[in-house]
Amino acid sequence: MVTNNMRFNSLDNWLDWQTSFHPKAIELGLERVSKVAAQMELLQPKHTVITVAGTNGKGSSVAMLEAMLLEAGHKVGAYTSPHMHRYNERIRVAGADVSDDWIIDAFDHIDRARGDTSLSYFEFGTLAGLWIFEQQCVDIALLEVGLGGRLDAVNILDADLALITSIGIDHTEWLGEGRDRISLEKAGVARQDQLLVVSEPDPPEVMKAFLQQLGSRYFQLGKDFDFALAEGEWSWWFDKYHFKALPDPGLLGKHQHQNAAGAIAISQLLPKALRPREATVRTALQKVHLAGRYERLDPNSTPVDFEVILDVAHNPDGTQMLAHLLAGDKIPGKTYVLFGVMQDKDAKVMLKALASIADVWLLSAAHTERAMEVSSLHRLLKETLPEAKGLVAADIAEAWQMAKSRLTAQDRLVVTGSFYTVAEMCRLAITL
Repeated sequence: MVTNNMRFNSLDNWLDWQTSFHPKAIELGLERVSKVAAQMELLQPKHTVITVAGTNGKGSSVAMLEAMLLEAGHKVGAYTSPHMHRYNERIRVAGADVSDDWIIDAFDHIDRARGDTSLSYFEFGTLAGLWIFEQQCVDIALLEVGLGGRLDAVNILDADLALITSIGIDHTEWLGEGRDRISLEKAGVARQDQLLVVSEPDPPEVMKAFLQQLGSRYFQLGKDFDFALAEGEWSWWFDKYHFKALPDPGLLGKHQHQNAAGAIAISQLLPKALRPREATVRTALQKVHLAGRYERLDPNSTPVDFEVILDVAHNPDGTQMLAHLLAGDKIPGKTYVLFGVMQDKDAKVMLKALASIADVWLLSAAHTERAMEVSSLHRLLKETLPEAKGLVAADIAEAWQMAKSRLTAQDRLVVTGSFYTVAEMCRLAITL
């Protein structure tokens, strides 16, 4: 598919160009991306579209939905962000990352269609996913919102169904202050008469009022559907459906049952021809996997004898959930927390959330302009947790070397704070 008359012939060159082409790395708004999508005839997809918004749990919910629908025999497209290792992870068809050639071809079509319209890195990716799903004739497309919902690029489509996961404080620079304001941005993916599932058990009243006024047909966790936990199994119910003795999801953590409950609810609202059966749901839950969600690295793939846990918690709610998991996962030795965070995050609250489980901090910064400088992070740690033991590393590679020289087989290393931090650490742990 790659030709000599396109702007670039390699994916890396396309991506490098996109990062500098648009004047702003993040620019919310639908006018520009809608204009190009219309030119490419992408606004009326032939397949079913499910949009997933929320603060935390979006990626996990998409992964569970994808697993259920693939197990049911459907051709599924999934668009997610950010990626852990390769850009290709953002666009999957039939459970596999699409090839460089497919993405390059998509970028070329977008470039030709946009005329003099400038697009951001994320907008290029969103349009690429939508174009590829059309070309690949998927049955269902799962679209994960990148930021907010109302003005996010994926919201150019009127989804057939939508899911809103947990609602917390994050991205306040773009979404506004406070949970009420943020919830309204998330609810921007809703449409009149659209089927919408809310897997947040305590959504703000302003959001519920908005959805009612809009006329969205929404179903709320704890009210219209719910779940209950038991030892090694759980149950889920929604109207006439009652799935008993379900296996725990393949993703670790009690919060994943909440995500699974919402994903199952969405799956059972699909038209009958697309709806996974209960047996399919059971099988899919056990198969689902998502990198960086309380992920233990395979000890056979790393050159160390201590445990390494990767978790992409990158906001206060995420780090609180991670701390809860770690508190219930006792070890004989010490917990070292390798922590690197982005400048726009509430790092102070995140540090406090992890304080109870962190015996030693390894502070560092990933290789991105968005990362908080390690000197600033170290200063914040001392201000927030004066008694904390904090070690400083110039980068993730140095932090890994420090961990290898200090940790014993009784200890564990928890890597968290951002997708960038986890992705760099994962590459190092497996290759060094």
